Amino acid sequence: MIVVYHSNTGFSRKYAQWIGDALRCDAVEDKKLTTDQWNHADKVIYGGGMMAGKIQGFSKIRQRPEAARKLIAVFAVGATPKEASALIEKIPQDNFTSEEQDSIAFFYLEGGLNYEKMGFLPRKMLKMMSRSLEKKHQRTAEEEEMLRIFESSHDRSNEGAIFPLVEYVKSLERK
Repeated sequence: MIVVYHSNTGFSRKYAQWIGDALRCDAVEDKKLTTDQWNHADKVIYGGGMMAGKIQGFSKIRQRPEAARKLIAVFAVGATPKEASALIEKIPQDNFTSEEQDSIAFFYLEGGLNYEKMGFLPRKMLKMMSRSLEKKHQRTAEEEEMLRIFESSHDRSNEGAIFPLVEYVKSLERK
């Protein structure tokens, strides 16, 4: 088993390392994943940050040989609070095929924002979204929360949040 992750600002890396430690397996950045590591893994957990509704790097990992058989769980890391369940529930629909939705367990892990490590384009996109929300006269509670989230860098990572994913994977091993 291996945990593969894509991380631009460090939140997905942090969660991948926690998951790897809990499951006693390697956590490897997708850019550094070797063919040998992929071929020797019987099960793969993939994780990536959210950007514009997409799980970063997932489209590339699913193109690898045997991905449909090896991928058992995917975690997405984002700044959206877990309480915004309507937004989170859309993530698998927007990222997985119907077959993947049936065969891959999905987990959302709250991370945060790190403007200092963020690239120009993502930072610009968030600022544009923030300005657009600020101009809106009547905002929903969800939009107010998004404005608050976009204000500054923050870290809501929580090692305890990996527990459901880890327990899911351990339950597969018991079968």
